[in-house]
Amino acid sequence: MHDPDLPKSYVPHEPPEVFYARLADWYDSMIDWPARLAREIPTLSGFLRGHGARRVLDVACGSGRQSWALAAQGFQVVGIDLSEAMLARARAAGHRIAPAPRFLLWNPAQGPFPEETEPFHAALCLGNTFPHLLDDDSARAFLVHIRQVLNGGVLILQMKNLRHPSLRESPNFAARHIQRDATTYRIVRRYVFGEAWDDKLSFIWEVTDAEGRTVARTCTRLRMYGNAELGRLLAEAGFQSPQFASPGEVIPLPVAREDWVLWTRAKTG
Repeated sequence: MHDPDLPKSYVPHEPPEVFYARLADWYDSMIDWPARLAREIPTLSGFLRGHGARRVLDVACGSGRQSWALAAQGFQVVGIDLSEAMLARARAAGHRIAPAPRFLLWNPAQGPFPEETEPFHAALCLGNTFPHLLDDDSARAFLVHIRQVLNGGVLILQMKNLRHPSLRESPNFAARHIQRDATTYRIVRRYVFGEAWDDKLSFIWEVTDAEGRTVARTCTRLRMYGNAELGRLLAEAGFQSPQFASPGEVIPLPVAREDWVLWTRAKTG
């Protein structure tokens, strides 16, 4: 069934692996990566070193920009993602860094780590990955399987507080114009909220050319988690009580009033 605010030409609510495969060629164009990494990596690497982390798992690594940046800081990084299209972009980056990150196809919501591994000292789940987990069972499985490869290590979780009132304000979208092959494209991503009782929303990406013709378009569902739900799920998965970080403590927040950054430690055993 279509959301009332979505044009019928949308194919609504594709699973995350399809959603990201459709936008893989455009994903990096939406983000000013040099500015973001210059802002994030010094603080993030300092936090990791302060917690004794050397081996780092980058969960939902996408195109691998943060994985490569952390490897350049001397961390041993494994990036995992459920989208082979995004992993292909991560592997193709080809920076001259030793040791280079490894990139593996893995969805922690669907099963354990795909190979034997020594424990990681830290796991990062940056961006807005966690809201793709639409129910308690998948969220709990995701956290349990990450906790199993941490064995006492630290988890850093960054996500949008999708319940924040500002996200319902108009306009509730982000747009960016880019140049590619002498053509200007407009990339828009936005949220479409349903009924007040619904804890899900629609997340839309659309790319149009200079004439307004659609080049790429996709839509998926996100769950609007509350901090009490996060605390409960983390506890059930074997993590200690989460610490909600202040801006700049772990990574500088791009929009502090709408973004959450929390960190917690996995229980051992």
